[in-house]
Amino acid sequence: MTSNHFLVKTKNLHPPYALLEEEEHHHLSRVLRKGPGDRVWLMDEQGNSYQAEVMDVGRERTRLVLLDKRIAPAGPLRLVLAAGFGPAGEGKPPAVAVLVGPEGGWTREEEERAFERGFETASLGGRTLRSETAALAVSAAISIFWGV
Repeated sequence: MTSNHFLVKTKNLHPPYALLEEEEHHHLSRVLRKGPGDRVWLMDEQGNSYQAEVMDVGRERTRLVLLDKRIAPAGPLRLVLAAGFGPAGEGKPPAVAVLVGPEGGWTREEEERAFERGFETASLGGRTLRSETAALAVSAAISIFWGV
C-alpha cells in the first residue's frame, strides 16, 4: 500500500491553497502519478495534518486545495532527530534528541563530539538500517516507550 502523505513547508501553505515542490512534488507527480482530483494528506512542520485535493500538477510544483485541517495535539515529549552535527541551538534543550548516523557509520571524531555533548549510545539491533529507516524506527520506539 502506498502512502499518500507529504511534507509541506510552512512557507508553501497559503490557505486555502498549498504548494508541493522539490522531492515532495516529484514523489507525488512522478512516482505516485497523482493528478487533478486526487486526494492526499499533507503534514506541515508543526505536525498539523491537512486533507488536500490536487488542483494542478506543473513541471516544478503541485498546487493543492486544502479541504480539512487537523491540529497536532501537544504531546508530553518533544523529539528531535538530527542527521548530523549543526550549530548549537539556543534555548531549552528538548527532552529527547536523537542523532541518526550516516549509513557508513560515525567517525571517531563524530562519536567523541556526541559524547562531549551528553549523548549516549543506543542500538536498534545488529542490522544496518538506512538513515531514514533508522529515524522512523527510533521515533516509533520512543513513542511506544513514552506512550506518545
